[in-house]
Amino acid sequence: MPSLVSHAVVGLAVGIAISTKHPDHSFVWLSVIASCFPDIDGLSFALGIPYKSLFGHRGFFHSILFAILLSSTIVYLYFPEARLFSVSWFFYESIFFLITMSHGILDAMTAGGMGVAFFSPFSQKRYLFPWKPLVACPLTLKDFFSEWGKIVAKSEFMWIWLPSFAIIVLSIWFK
Repeated sequence: MPSLVSHAVVGLAVGIAISTKHPDHSFVWLSVIASCFPDIDGLSFALGIPYKSLFGHRGFFHSILFAILLSSTIVYLYFPEARLFSVSWFFYESIFFLITMSHGILDAMTAGGMGVAFFSPFSQKRYLFPWKPLVACPLTLKDFFSEWGKIVAKSEFMWIWLPSFAIIVLSIWFK
């Protein structure tokens, strides 16, 4: 899995790119939260929930259904002017769905872990993509600040940070 910081960078880039000329900071922050929220299942380790269970790491909270539920909740709570099934509702719903799904997609592009349960709760089968350019991030701070952490940082810089920075620059340039 990429680091939580890199997931946040993706949300930040999309939030800035989608927001208007005078960015609505709540939209940007909601984008960052949506991109990071699936890792709430990291608490499963502390709670003794097995990795491969429904609520284990990369389980339900990384699924398509969860992305729909989270994006619907965000739109309902923060964009009440967007009437259900209106054009603006579909816009916000699809943006926050894609931002949330970016988390599982990036996790499925790492060489570590058992994969992502995209179809949870209907199936607990885990998926990794055939193309895995990202190095899996260590789970402990000690390992994060080791040689392994440096390798992860280089990988994330190349495959996540640079493209995200390009999205931010291009979106500002073309506004």
